[in-house]
Amino acid sequence: MNSLFVIRNDWSFDGDGDGSVVLPPTDSSTDLESGDDDDDDESQVEGFTRSYDFGSISLVWVKKFIGSAHMSYEELLALGERIVIVNTGLSEEMMSKGLIETIYCSSNQLQEEGTCVICLYLLYGPFHARLIYSMIWEQTQNPSWCLHILLLCALRGLVHQLWFSFCNMLFLTRNCRILQQGIDFKKIDREWHWDNFIILQAVMASVALLSFPFLENLPSWNTKGIMCCIVIHVGISEPLYYWFHRLLHTQYFFSHYHSLHHASIVTQPFTGIPILGTCLYGHGSISMIYGYILVFDFLRCMGHSNVEIIPHVLFQIFPLLKYFLYTPTYHNLHHTEMNTNFCLFMPLYDSIWKTINTKSWDFHERTSSE
Repeated sequence: MNSLFVIRNDWSFDGDGDGSVVLPPTDSSTDLESGDDDDDDESQVEGFTRSYDFGSISLVWVKKFIGSAHMSYEELLALGERIVIVNTGLSEEMMSKGLIETIYCSSNQLQEEGTCVICLYLLYGPFHARLIYSMIWEQTQNPSWCLHILLLCALRGLVHQLWFSFCNMLFLTRNCRILQQGIDFKKIDREWHWDNFIILQAVMASVALLSFPFLENLPSWNTKGIMCCIVIHVGISEPLYYWFHRLLHTQYFFSHYHSLHHASIVTQPFTGIPILGTCLYGHGSISMIYGYILVFDFLRCMGHSNVEIIPHVLFQIFPLLKYFLYTPTYHNLHHTEMNTNFCLFMPLYDSIWKTINTKSWDFHERTSSE
């Protein structure tokens, strides 16, 4: 009989959908008092920690069995940083049939094996080379598109780093934190390469510019373009993201792809249709591209910050605003109760398709008033 440590959940392991975890009754007093550690289940092997996905529940092997109870989500959340270990009542062979194994390296191994991480930044080399070439030999008056890509990448990295620094300034955020748990080393290891997506999107932007040469000659400002970008985002990007996000929460896509994102209950700031669509309509501008990307990153970081910065009084003054702007507490509920709050930035679509968490507004009011 194996004991499992729950590190991520939607609290439906018992299968009856009542939002609780059922643990079989056993007498754990002997293990608690004696601290017997003879039963080596290989929870630590050469610096590795084995974790598993079972449906939408993430589990880690442990050596000791601490106890059992019938615990609701609120009771588990109230445990804070204390360890919760679940006795499944299943043998290792039975569990292995339904589990997909993922290996996470320890911090030391990550540093040893990732000594060449800096090599990833060499992918920016061609952009610098093209920029220098255009400045010296071509002598064009308009800045090279490589300059805009490099500036956007630097600004995006700065937005994420500022949010990360702010979230960890406890003297500023202690009373605004949504969950008080700390951040473990496995989370740091998982998010070590958090900026890979910026490098990838820089390469994608260069491909788009080579595919659509007219993008090199965009004006600095276009008022119609700003309005067009907002309309496309609200009417296409938001509902498209909503349904794609729900697809990622189906059993296959969640266990194979999306589970890594949900491995963290305590979230941090470290997840182009409107831009391309607006440009194809002929209303694109450089300010629209910079504005949309940086506002997108700002809102994304805010939602994963674990710090509530939006006062509830704002929604009392403007009641409809809560359907057009999500909050960190709103998205945090998605990470703790995963079958709700799927929207990108606008809870309107959760409300339309009946997936909004009924606790959202009360939770926000309680958190922002503390």
